[in-house]
Amino acid sequence: MATYSFVNIDLPEAARLADLTGIRNDLRTAREFAVLLKDNYRAKTDDKLRATEALQIAALIRYCRPFGTGVRLKLNPNDLVSLTDQERKAHRRLIDIRDKFVAHSINAFEDSQPIARYCEERVRNEGIISIGVVYAWASSLAPADADTLIGLADKWAEFVDSKIAEEQKKVLGLVRQIPLEELFRRFSARSPQIDHENPHKRRPRLRQGPPTHG
Repeated sequence: MATYSFVNIDLPEAARLADLTGIRNDLRTAREFAVLLKDNYRAKTDDKLRATEALQIAALIRYCRPFGTGVRLKLNPNDLVSLTDQERKAHRRLIDIRDKFVAHSINAFEDSQPIARYCEERVRNEGIISIGVVYAWASSLAPADADTLIGLADKWAEFVDSKIAEEQKKVLGLVRQIPLEELFRRFSARSPQIDHENPHKRRPRLRQGPPTHG
């Protein structure tokens, strides 16, 4: 029986591989949320209908993360040459919905209109009886948008998978050049470091190992 283990490789040359893996997870979960969203569109029960907006937001945010700013690298829509003009426009539409409606209140997907209420039969005697606001908003994603998001996520995932394979091959070659004794001395196995207490702090892209001696 073989026993397999691992050692962390906190090398700057592995940073791209780490970033691409995070991006791949975003695309995977974006697709999963969009599939659940399609199921909700067909549902008649109140509990699933109430979850529709949450799934719309989740799918959009997860899909758009790989293209936004942050500590990891970001995808460039121009990198995927197989995208058609129609797909590029659809991609831009999803980014705009996330940026200008979900994350920030900018576009006309919502409207707040102040109103003065009155009773038609008694308006001459009572005048205006109250002031209010009529608030309306659009659904973020139509069923067709969910299908588009799934298709785009699949295309990007295939692209990212190919880049991950390239990076794995490159990093494997670098690591195999390090003598085993030095590899085990420089690096150790550790679990992912998740900090729930400091949401304001930026995380490092990749932890650096101690310097090589001798």
